[in-house]
Amino acid sequence: MTHLARWLKDNEATIVPTWIRAVRRKSERDRALTTRQLGQELLLSYFDCFVKAAATGAYDELEALVEQIATDRANKQYNLDDVLLIPFLLRETMWTQLTASVSPAETLELIQAAQPIFERSLATLVRTFAKVTAVALRQRLEETEFLTRRLAAATEETDRALTQLRTLYELSRVLSSTLDINETLNLIAEELANVAEINRCVIWLEDAATSELYVAAARGPASDELADVRLLLHGRPSVVVEAFLSRQIKGISQIGDGSHPGEVLAPHFVGRSIVALPLISEDQSIGVILVDSLDRTRSKPFDSSTIDLLHSAAEQAAMALRNAQLFDEVKRFSQELEQRVKERTQELERANRDLAKLDKTKSDFISIAAHELKTPLTVIRGYADILLKEDRSAMESEYIDNVLRSIIKGTKRLQSIIEDMIDMSLIDSQVLTLRLEPVSIGTIIELAVGELGAAARERKQTITVEALVGIPRIRGDPQRLYQVFVNVISNGIKYTPDGGRITISARLLKAQGTLKEDFVEIIVADTGIGIDKEDLEHIFGKFYRIGPVELHSTGRTKFKGAGTGLGLAIAKGIVEAHGGRIWAESEGHDEVRCPGSQFHILLPVKARRSLGERKS
Repeated sequence: MTHLARWLKDNEATIVPTWIRAVRRKSERDRALTTRQLGQELLLSYFDCFVKAAATGAYDELEALVEQIATDRANKQYNLDDVLLIPFLLRETMWTQLTASVSPAETLELIQAAQPIFERSLATLVRTFAKVTAVALRQRLEETEFLTRRLAAATEETDRALTQLRTLYELSRVLSSTLDINETLNLIAEELANVAEINRCVIWLEDAATSELYVAAARGPASDELADVRLLLHGRPSVVVEAFLSRQIKGISQIGDGSHPGEVLAPHFVGRSIVALPLISEDQSIGVILVDSLDRTRSKPFDSSTIDLLHSAAEQAAMALRNAQLFDEVKRFSQELEQRVKERTQELERANRDLAKLDKTKSDFISIAAHELKTPLTVIRGYADILLKEDRSAMESEYIDNVLRSIIKGTKRLQSIIEDMIDMSLIDSQVLTLRLEPVSIGTIIELAVGELGAAARERKQTITVEALVGIPRIRGDPQRLYQVFVNVISNGIKYTPDGGRITISARLLKAQGTLKEDFVEIIVADTGIGIDKEDLEHIFGKFYRIGPVELHSTGRTKFKGAGTGLGLAIAKGIVEAHGGRIWAESEGHDEVRCPGSQFHILLPVKARRSLGERKS
């Protein structure tokens, strides 16, 4: 048994009653039946055959039952709408149950598995219904022909009636052969244009978006000259618009040059008589059939029998057009539903990727925290054990001072790590508060360089601060900006080999073009190993470090030394809290050629509000 068949059997108790109730509710003919009676009208058998077809892939039993249903309902004079409701509402009920009970991916799988069965059911229903209807019409035609042969005094009107009946039969037959809207319209126009009294047939449909009627199909001599004619529903008067709005037949006899100046279509029908018949579905006009005649021998080129023929043809055409529209709507709905399922599946996949990324961030945090906290804790505990276990009276004071300094250094490192994590938490929750005041960028950079000078000298590196000429004081938080430059410059020291250079420059960007205010741009350039293109965006993420943790040496400014992976993320959060932006540029990563990197820090001269204030 296939997955679809198994699912149908498991959900039969929910699907079948809901489906039968829906058929009873939407079909006027079936509304008089109880749910039990309607289920016994071959619907329960249809569901069983549907499940068998899903399980075995064989359609013989299903097609036989569908033919029986179509035949039975056609003989009971059901219209095609009521017949098509059976598979349409079963599919709708299944889709509703699927979306409520299984995943989008499984929904898509089951819908695709069921689609061929529905298509086979629909095709068999339409074909059989058309066949039975054609047989009924043929029987009526044969009866008429038999009576006509029995009549001794068959008149021209009788012959015409027979011809018109044949036309209706042919029209019904061809309309039953397709559910394509364009093909349906062309078939209607073709059949009516072949009637002896009719020279040309044009079908107009409503364009609801523009409140116009446009030509959807045209047949007959010179019909292409009307192809681009559009009629405003509330514009100049026209017999076509009048028929559409009034839902009544309208006509004009023998249009001459200048005889009907108020008729917008008159120039296209000089020397002709025209009749416009509204296409009505569910008490609403959906279009108009316009026919014309060139017969000048009679004052009324369209007699009552021709008008009756056109009226009957219009009724059949309206029903066929409505059926085609319903089929097109169902097909479009199916495509839209499939697209929505795909979109939901993609959304779930994105959510899964985000969850995986979040889980990786959590794992990175645990790994990095364990790695970074382990070293200072080991130092503190080691020196504490020395003081505890050894005889302190025998120790020299200088030795004890070195031990205590090492312990203090370890606690400072622990404090720095914890403060970084607290700052990152404040940035993530958007409650980082800035204490804004006028500050000098040059002074803050000098303080940061002074803080890192010893590390640079130890690595034999040169830090150069170019003259900051024309750089105004900005409004910012000096302590937080100091953090930014320490983190960015120390990152340059860390990823620059011994003997390298770090250069710091700045420039003022005046408000113009896309810049709505004045900005100061600070550039920290190094001669380090560079950054891969794909890592340029990621390096500002939390806990992001290139390469595995265990391959990094320990130390804040050692070459490729380990860290919490929060320095650049904190710098980004502080810069953005000021209303600025930070980004990196590099030709790529190369530990031999050392292409270097540039970090650009863009700060507004007048800092914006803090993250917490912006959130509130």
